[in-house]
Amino acid sequence: MAPWLQLLSLLGLLPGAVAAPAQPRAASFQAWGPPSPELLAPTRFALEMFNRGRAAGTRAVLGLVRGRVRRAGQGSLYSLEATLEEPPCNDPMVCRLPVSKKTLLCSFQVLDELGRHVLLRKDCGPVDTKVPGAGEPKSAFTQGSAMISSLSQNHPDNRNETFSSVISLLNEDPLSQDLPVKMASIFKNFVITYNRTYESKEEARWRLSVFVNNMVRAQKIQALDRGTAQYGVTKFSDLTEEEFRTIYLNTLLRKEPGNKMKQAKSVGDLAPPEWDWRSKGAVTKVKDQGMCGSCWAFSVTGNVEGQWFLNQGTLLSLSEQELLDCDKMDKACMGGLPSNAYSAIKNLASDVSFLE
Repeated sequence: MAPWLQLLSLLGLLPGAVAAPAQPRAASFQAWGPPSPELLAPTRFALEMFNRGRAAGTRAVLGLVRGRVRRAGQGSLYSLEATLEEPPCNDPMVCRLPVSKKTLLCSFQVLDELGRHVLLRKDCGPVDTKVPGAGEPKSAFTQGSAMISSLSQNHPDNRNETFSSVISLLNEDPLSQDLPVKMASIFKNFVITYNRTYESKEEARWRLSVFVNNMVRAQKIQALDRGTAQYGVTKFSDLTEEEFRTIYLNTLLRKEPGNKMKQAKSVGDLAPPEWDWRSKGAVTKVKDQGMCGSCWAFSVTGNVEGQWFLNQGTLLSLSEQELLDCDKMDKACMGGLPSNAYSAIKNLASDVSFLE
């Protein structure tokens, strides 16, 4: 049985989707400081989003920051951890009792696509000490399972962890009474297969909960499917719906009407019982757009490749990267319209490989 099918069967043991764990902040960080030039813009954006809707005098102030960036295509995903100082609350209209200022430890994920920032995740919690340096901030979370520890990147030795002993450790230190060990094992296989790395035990716990909830949804969709489709683990299985929508979907399609399309001619003949263009030689190999909202370009090149095969008898793999770079009507990784792309592709001739 495929691993994801085993997972779906295990989900039947649960009353519902596994609740996302509370996000207490573990803070055994090594390098704190003011935001570096590279992290300055996403850090400011994250702070602005945190303070949105707060009146003057109640907004948090940035303390120290650490973070890293992962690049893909024309986008950058920033993982930030920061201390924020919230001012004291003495307003009786807001606070029942005076509250002294407190230090929060926050985790942010910010996506930057060509200068446009999107906050994917915000997670904050109080810490015991005011600032790192006078004793690292400590949260209420003090212990995690061995498997979660091995998924964390906080220690250099964990960066190339192959998880060979994770299952035995899970048997000694289970994640939760509600989470079967085998389910965690399938998550481990997902992490290995798709080379996932997480920055802390809490990030790994969070991704595990997202993974399980996505598998619960896959189980429900599978039960309703009346065809041959199979739903289960994919490389997107540890992303929330909001993250997937922000990173991969084309927001421009909802904002721009595009060119008016002609109605297709109706076909009088009955459709054959089955038809697979792959077996006819009209489809190129599967391509990966990476963390770039360029589905519009891939769909257009795929269609043109097939049409070229039908009319010329040869299959060519066209360059999505060239379309992204040279189509001035669309917005590259920030989205585009297929109707625009068809117009632009008529003027393109050279062929370069798509850069992920």
